[in-house]
Amino acid sequence: MASLEPLRILSLDGGGIRGVSSLLILENVMEQIHDAERLDHVPRPCDRFDLIGGTSTGEYITLVRMSGVHANDCAGSLQSCSGGCG
Repeated sequence: MASLEPLRILSLDGGGIRGVSSLLILENVMEQIHDAERLDHVPRPCDRFDLIGGTSTGEYITLVRMSGVHANDCAGSLQSCSGGCG
């Protein structure tokens, strides 16, 4: 019988501008993986997780980070929208 690898799921909660903290924590985790594994580049979340989703701001972070946008640019756009984007 073949053994199954565990499914790696990343879920990012919303919370408006407070979602920036989720973004910064995620970016820190990715940088720690980069350092620990001595990679040439910081991996994207989609390189490490099988399923990624979120609600509200978490969904935005998921989409933007998977498209390759750097965390600093993503955080800047979140902060500019904190007054109401939509």
